[in-house]
Amino acid sequence: MRGWLTAKTIWIAALGCNVSNATTVFAADESFAKTSTIKDPCPEHISVSHTEGKGLGYSKGYSSLDVFWSQPYASKKVVPYVDLRGHIFNDGKYAANAGFGFRYLSDCYKQVWGGYAMYDYLQTSKRPYNQVGAGLEVLGENWDVRINGYVPVGKKKTNIYRFYYEDFDGKGEGDPGLGLGALNLPGFAVKAREQFALNGVDTLAGYHLCRMRFLEFHVGAGPYYYWGNSAKTTNAFRSKHKHSFGGRFAIGLSFLDYVFLEGLASYDALFKWTGQGTLVLSLPFDLTFRLNKSKKNSACSESSYCLKKRLYQPALRNEIIAVDSINRFSTSPQILDPEYHP
Repeated sequence: MRGWLTAKTIWIAALGCNVSNATTVFAADESFAKTSTIKDPCPEHISVSHTEGKGLGYSKGYSSLDVFWSQPYASKKVVPYVDLRGHIFNDGKYAANAGFGFRYLSDCYKQVWGGYAMYDYLQTSKRPYNQVGAGLEVLGENWDVRINGYVPVGKKKTNIYRFYYEDFDGKGEGDPGLGLGALNLPGFAVKAREQFALNGVDTLAGYHLCRMRFLEFHVGAGPYYYWGNSAKTTNAFRSKHKHSFGGRFAIGLSFLDYVFLEGLASYDALFKWTGQGTLVLSLPFDLTFRLNKSKKNSACSESSYCLKKRLYQPALRNEIIAVDSINRFSTSPQILDPEYHP
């Protein structure tokens, strides 16, 4: 690992990104973080990561390849960027994200303001899903706040699957355990499953401890809400579908700009407890086309290295489309299908 980091440091230095200055910033003396001689962070990076654990609507871990490319201009205070991510799950299914964003560094308020738009794709064992998302963010040297929205597009649900018969004798009419309301099925009925994508919105407020040498520690928490359902079918009954309103807690530790360890836990009435751990190895670099060749210190240099790093972070969001399933009940397999029109 030590040799790998050394090789990366040499390559980054050759591309003009002074990593030694980055280590100085994390000294306990705040004067280091404010000095104008500190160079800017690298505006691009390639990262590989692996996530294990259960998420919202999926239970498999996955590996990812992320590419973040930006083009700073206007004294490096205005940063448009492109964020590309590819994922492969442990069972061979895959997902992807592609989007762009825009950030602005305000010297007066010592904050970064930004927004993004993203397109998401997820392949499941039943069908592929597509989604568009957008978000807004206010990022400070220590505090940050984000809000994200998710809207499935295209075909949002599967045809029914997993047919089997279930005996309803003795369960009575309107059994609340089934969530079937006034259902009265004598003898037996056909039971099937249907899968669909969920709309969602989430927020996250975080705090970064950015004064330790070499290390940066951060924590975050916030609520989320996901909802959705399938189309109604005449003469068919379905289980009640709970909406997903809950909260999540995140914690992370990073070593310089190379290694990141992250943990996430959440709870809601639909998905119950979920937990994930992620290891990220990142390679920062600098291949941007410089529109301003002046060697003078820019206004951005008045801000700390920790704040400038916020300009070049990927959008923090739920990168995997949330899906859920419900049961359908009827005495006829045809009636169970939402696309069946007698």
